[in-house]
Amino acid sequence: MKLLIATLFALVMGSAPFQCAADPDPERRMTDTPAEALFGLSERFEAEGNEAARRTTLETIIERYPSSREAARAQDILHGREPASTEDSAEGAASSGGATGEQSAQASAPVSG
Repeated sequence: MKLLIATLFALVMGSAPFQCAADPDPERRMTDTPAEALFGLSERFEAEGNEAARRTTLETIIERYPSSREAARAQDILHGREPASTEDSAEGAASSGGATGEQSAQASAPVSG
């Protein structure tokens, strides 16, 4: 009887690492990280025209989540290097006949941190 219990215990414990070993697929996760959620909130503030709240939210991302992608994006926005959305840039290029020389030079200039 003790041998049966010991064998079952060994089998169950031996399979535990296989159940927990896999990292979750980031494409399949169901929730945002805190930095992503705050960045989304900052975009909502921008859409509502609340620039003070947007700035505070971006500063919070940088302070609390400095190694996140959103912190890098927040730094760019706060330093005036905000990338245009794809809809805005496509619309602007279509209406103006393309980017101006100055816009092209700015777009290709290296960004220093």
